[in-house]
Amino acid sequence: MKLCLFCESEVVVEVNHENRNRMVTCPKCGYYHISSEATDDGVPMNIMAEEKILFSSYLRNYSAKNNPVWITNDLLSKIGQVVLPYKKMSVLEKLNRIIRYVAEKSRYIGDKVKISYGDDFIIFFCRERLRSPACGGQAAKTLRG
Repeated sequence: MKLCLFCESEVVVEVNHENRNRMVTCPKCGYYHISSEATDDGVPMNIMAEEKILFSSYLRNYSAKNNPVWITNDLLSKIGQVVLPYKKMSVLEKLNRIIRYVAEKSRYIGDKVKISYGDDFIIFFCRERLRSPACGGQAAKTLRG
């Protein structure tokens, strides 16, 4: 079982055997490529848990299967700078992200959009997941396109 370097979720890893770079598929972070050097060195010790979670949010929001973020040692050394704007996000900005997500995912007005309380908190730059399925269920009922 392989775990994500950032959110510690179970991941699927495809290794390029020529250069040992990896394509990672994570349920929270999404898709990213990571160099063999970055994999070997790991996340720097000075990176706090909060910064790892916010970096997961960054990956989930700015990486896609057809255009994944490339993670190198250089990027790992700059995680603190990458996540700095997200530390300062207001509740209103996070709510706007939720509304935008629902708008993008809904097919028609009144369409239900499923939000996983366990994995999707990352999309909205929240620092921790919702505490109960009831919260997630309520969000799914309330947030309609």
